[in-house]
Amino acid sequence: MRSIGKGAEAGRMFCGVMNLPQPPTRFSLYAVAVDETWQKRGYTSLNGVVTVTSIDTGKVIDVDILSKYCACKNLPFHEKDYKRNYVGSSGAMEIQCASKIFQRSLSLHNARYITYLGDGDCKAFDAVKKKNIYGNEYPIEKFECIGHVMKRMGTRLRRLKAQLKGQILSGGKCLSGKNRLTEHEIDNLQSYYGSAIRRNHSSVQNMRQAIWAIFLHKLSTDEYPQHGFCPIGED
Repeated sequence: MRSIGKGAEAGRMFCGVMNLPQPPTRFSLYAVAVDETWQKRGYTSLNGVVTVTSIDTGKVIDVDILSKYCACKNLPFHEKDYKRNYVGSSGAMEIQCASKIFQRSLSLHNARYITYLGDGDCKAFDAVKKKNIYGNEYPIEKFECIGHVMKRMGTRLRRLKAQLKGQILSGGKCLSGKNRLTEHEIDNLQSYYGSAIRRNHSSVQNMRQAIWAIFLHKLSTDEYPQHGFCPIGED
C-alpha cells in the first residue's frame, strides 16, 4: 500500500472489502477504559490515581499516581526522596496521568490504545487526542459509558424537578407529585433510556426512535394515544 501512497487504514479497508485477513502489525491495538480516583471526594484531594484497563480482558494495563503532598518542610535536604510529583489543580490530575500513560504505551507494552472508554468528562480524552500520540494513521476514538449517560439524564431530571418545585405548569399541575415526575419515575426513565441505547447500539436511527418512544409513551393518554414508536407486542 505504501507504493501507491496509502497507509495502514487503507490496507485494513482493502482487506475487509476483499474478505482477506487483516494486515499484521508490530503493535497490538487495545481498547481501554480510563478512570481516575482520588483520596477523597471533590477536587481538593492531594493524591490521585488513574488506571487504564483493557476492555476485552478487564485487567489493569497501567497505573499512574500523582501527589501534591510532602510532609517534610526541608526540601533541599531530601530532594532525592521527594514524593510530591505534581503541582496544579486536583481536577487536572486525570489529564496529566492519562497523557503520560498513553505516551508510554509503545515503550511499555508495545501497544497502542486506540479506543478510549471514559465518563462524560472529555478533558482527558481531548488532551490525549490533541497530542496525536500515534500519528494520523491511528486516531484515538472515544467510547461513551452508557452508565454515565444514564446518570447524567437522571441528574438533569432531578435538577429540573428541584428548579420547578411548587410551580404550576400550563396543565394546572406541578411537575412533581402523585402520578407525576417522582423519584421512582425518574429511576424508571433512566432504566428505559439505558435499555434503548444498549438494544440499538448498532443503529443511530433505531436508537433515536426507541428513546423518543419513551417520551411519547409517557405523554400518551386514552384520549390522545401516542404509541407510534412503541414496539409491537407485550414488551
